[in-house]
Amino acid sequence: MVHTLSLLINLEPQHIHYFENVHVHKSCNVVMRQYNRKGLHIILYRKNKLACSIFVDVVEILGRTIVKETDYTYLKKYLTDSLSILFNDESIFLEHNLTRFDFSFNAFIPSSRTRQQLLKLLKKLPGAYRRLHQNYSYKTSLLYKSKSLEVIVYDKVAERLAKNQKVLPYEKDILRIEVKLSNAHIYRQCHRRKESKQISTFLKVSSFMKYMEQYFLNFVHCGDYYSAKIAFKKIMQSSLKEKEKDKLIQLLQRISNEGIDIVKASYSPKTYRKWMSHLDCLKINPILIPETAGIDQIQSLQEYYYQTLKNLS
Repeated sequence: MVHTLSLLINLEPQHIHYFENVHVHKSCNVVMRQYNRKGLHIILYRKNKLACSIFVDVVEILGRTIVKETDYTYLKKYLTDSLSILFNDESIFLEHNLTRFDFSFNAFIPSSRTRQQLLKLLKKLPGAYRRLHQNYSYKTSLLYKSKSLEVIVYDKVAERLAKNQKVLPYEKDILRIEVKLSNAHIYRQCHRRKESKQISTFLKVSSFMKYMEQYFLNFVHCGDYYSAKIAFKKIMQSSLKEKEKDKLIQLLQRISNEGIDIVKASYSPKTYRKWMSHLDCLKINPILIPETAGIDQIQSLQEYYYQTLKNLS
């Protein structure tokens, strides 16, 4: 449900004095390593303001990718204990200010070839969705960005290997899907709903569902990916009228040849939604797998999302 997050905590002079007197000439991160406090990266500010910024890798702390609402109790204790070690005051956690929150779920896909092909298919999605625009500069990941929110899909194994890092057991064969909320987005949402700008406000299944469905799942379509041969066969075996079957096959051929943006623009919104609805009912994704890929079918990412929801219950 959540992968990483960041928070900001204001400090008082006595906190800095304690840190400097007890942890002489050491950084916060060195102290955390000495106490075996993994999953934290801390920056201490002492000039214009007294504060510390804490990047929290929730998955690394828990050692698993399924993070439930009930894990908040453990996470809170982990962070308050860390603050107590550094500043001798665990109560400062109560006033923390959430500045980033990354929702995520994982698709376990053993074949690296299938993961890479799926990323290629995802990059054929429209160039823009809502206020998000696709960034085409990343070859091995899908990225959509707005001023305050990002959606990214990437191969976790490929990312680790590219950075010469060890692939952890819970990262093996994983394609990760993330919706990243910036500080500005978190502020607006909390201000609008009159909620606290803290971890507990967002570490909820309802929030996970809202962001994943609104910014990703409603966008990528629910059907499996098929080669043209398999997709056309499924359409011909359906209960649609013969003219509808022909038009649906023509639509898929056009999307494959011209791209989804061009094809979508050639239809009225109502007509385009009608054909997409037919494909959704048949569980066929409008983006076809190229024949040269040597793969006939790839499961929809929605199925991995629904499995994650079951694991969260």
